[in-house]
Amino acid sequence: MLNFLPDYITDAVNNLNYNSLFEIRLRANKPVTVNYDGEYKYLSNFGLTENEKSALSVSFEEIEGIIMKATEFSLYSVTNQLNNGYLTVEEGIRIGIAGEYVIDKGKILTIKNITSINVRIAHEIIGCGDLIFDFCEKNSLNNLLIISPPGLGKTTILRDVSRQISNNYRNNILIIDERNEIASANKNYTFDVGKTADIIKYSDKLTAFEVAVRSMRPDIIITDELAGDNDVTAAAKAIYSGVKVIASCHLSTLDSVLNKNEFKKIYENKLFDYYAILSTKKIGQVQFIFDRDFNIIFGLN
Repeated sequence: MLNFLPDYITDAVNNLNYNSLFEIRLRANKPVTVNYDGEYKYLSNFGLTENEKSALSVSFEEIEGIIMKATEFSLYSVTNQLNNGYLTVEEGIRIGIAGEYVIDKGKILTIKNITSINVRIAHEIIGCGDLIFDFCEKNSLNNLLIISPPGLGKTTILRDVSRQISNNYRNNILIIDERNEIASANKNYTFDVGKTADIIKYSDKLTAFEVAVRSMRPDIIITDELAGDNDVTAAAKAIYSGVKVIASCHLSTLDSVLNKNEFKKIYENKLFDYYAILSTKKIGQVQFIFDRDFNIIFGLN
């Protein structure tokens, strides 16, 4: 699934335990680093190294070649993704892009002179959502918000919770997959998000929520990364219409939800029945679960 990378990079990665690999960061003419079990290490021909001089590196030309290969030599076909600063390839792998952003009226038109990329590896970990499912969804479907900074396992947990709801309830699930990371749906492969899950991908959330409620009649909507007032408004409309919503957001604490203007609607109207806060110390670990009144019902010391 990493065949868009140079062979010497994939050969080095093959020396690692793929289940512990979360990111590969390639910066032009600088050492290649990887996020391995939550820690950043240099990547050498033989795997991990602490020695910068032993680390592999890539050139500007190789980074350009990676992007071309990842898009199957058709940048035009992924214009919308590129305009948001990323690409999603097979099996939920997302390639973040840094370089020269060409912007007009606040909208990214294109990216050129790409200097670095971050390859984020998606994982399917069956059972990683057990605790959240047991506390928040096992006895009845509830509105749930999963909170953590980026890269700590929210999407992987959403994927597993979808699978468990589908297997236990067989409700109609609609996954709004803006970056195609939750399900990684394509003709050849889809993560196990349950047999009763439908998927809308590459749409903004406001449009997808409206289409979903009106045309797909879901019992529950699952989506990643509520990011602002439009996303929160769309989720609120769905909840008020009787659809359950499970979502995530990039915040660090429950206080962030309470204090950030875009999210005031969440706590003022008690939109969510539960809030799950992930640990910043271990990827995928639940630190706290609060109920709708912000009473703690689960916590790690």
